[in-house]
Amino acid sequence: MTNYHAYLIRLWRDDEQQPWRAELVSPRSGEARHFATPEQAYAYLQQQLKPQTGDLSAGVISATHPGNNHNE
Repeated sequence: MTNYHAYLIRLWRDDEQQPWRAELVSPRSGEARHFATPEQAYAYLQQQLKPQTGDLSAGVISATHPGNNHNE
């Protein structure tokens, strides 16, 4: 599991009668994932943040990340 995730989030609907759709795009790889609802996109993001077995950073919260450059 990586300690950093970045996504461009796009939300749209074709007209006011249609449901909202969602797309997450990784700026690093350009990979796009499409979702029928924003809730499905949110569930995907939550899954990405779940700690993996043996992840020593589980439960650790830090406001700063010295040495990391996230300007992509």
